[in-house]
Amino acid sequence: MRRYWLSMLLAAVLLFSGCDMPPGSPAGEEGKSAYGDAEPAQDNRKVRILASYDEQKQVTDSFRRLHPETEVEWIKARSDVFLDILASENPPDIIIMDNGMIAEVNAMDVFEDLSRPPYEAETRHAGFPGLKLDGFRSLDGSRLIAVPKDFPMALTFYREDILAGYGYPVEPEALAAYLEDPRRWLDMAAGLRAAGHWIFNTPGDPVYVAATGRSFFGPDRQYQRSGPMMAEAAEMARTVEKSGLARKLNIWDENGREAIRKGEIVMLYMGEWAANLLKEWDPEHAAQWRMTRLPLGVYGSQGGASFLISKYSRSKQASWDYIQHSMKEEAPYLESLKGREYYDRVPPAWVTPLDSRAHEVWDKQFYDSLAAGRTAAEILSDQEIKVTSTLSKELQIMYEMLEE
Repeated sequence: MRRYWLSMLLAAVLLFSGCDMPPGSPAGEEGKSAYGDAEPAQDNRKVRILASYDEQKQVTDSFRRLHPETEVEWIKARSDVFLDILASENPPDIIIMDNGMIAEVNAMDVFEDLSRPPYEAETRHAGFPGLKLDGFRSLDGSRLIAVPKDFPMALTFYREDILAGYGYPVEPEALAAYLEDPRRWLDMAAGLRAAGHWIFNTPGDPVYVAATGRSFFGPDRQYQRSGPMMAEAAEMARTVEKSGLARKLNIWDENGREAIRKGEIVMLYMGEWAANLLKEWDPEHAAQWRMTRLPLGVYGSQGGASFLISKYSRSKQASWDYIQHSMKEEAPYLESLKGREYYDRVPPAWVTPLDSRAHEVWDKQFYDSLAAGRTAAEILSDQEIKVTSTLSKELQIMYEMLEE
């Protein structure tokens, strides 16, 4: 039965009715944790870490030297089987999960509340100054189920030499301020397009930038992807499409990368991790690629991962010790990130298990409406109607659950 409910949760058809107890769990029916009434017996002799990538040997080895009494086991698995592993008889102690996946599990009562003692992560997890942790909470907001391991800001990457050659501002903050005005953004696209350069790869770029960091739904039952900025972005997308201002190449294949190397695509909107990709894709111009904050005065993240601790773990203190150690080891890298200066500008977000399906519907409807020649207001209305009608049953279940 538990496995059935986990599958339902992942599909966002029914939300976590009866899904919080792994078979054979030592915790009682209430499943209280953070050293609560039904706390599993603790021995802290072994920490099992689940992640989708190879073991971070520098971190694990240094932890082993400092804590020789604690064994560390690293479990590498695809993220699409994480729920199966969490539902097993012996779930891992620490889960390193993609930030985008938190929405899929935040209705599940299977993780420690890291805001409570002994963790108190809201005050002790200092690697992300000013960052609001709303998106790392349980669906009802009552528990902090994750703390960020990294939080790469979505940024604008641009070819400084090419923009400078046409008289555009190229200092990072000057360019970001320039691109806060949607008319300037479009004018730049048209001017550079005439010279064989593109700053849009898809017609949807303005809409996706505007939606960065924006929730789909709110706890108050209000749809969130509407309003003046979204309308302005939708109008921009219509202009980009009608005027042929998008290069329309897949940057993840060789044709797209060749366009980057040739100076055809000269602006991209990606997470800060893309800085390394551009060095790989376009090594000849690596020094000319710079980055700044997103256009339109938008702030949000793209990618990254977080730490979670299973509430059924028998090594909670050791798990928290490992997380703190990992953050200390990675502090120099985190402090080097450009996006760090923007953390306090990221708006709070409410993420839900329905977001993944909502995005699929929203994305398809955008292009359907754009192809049909709909106005900006109609595009946004079409998206809202399609998303809320497609997920009406699930939304009703989710909101009723929150009201219980």
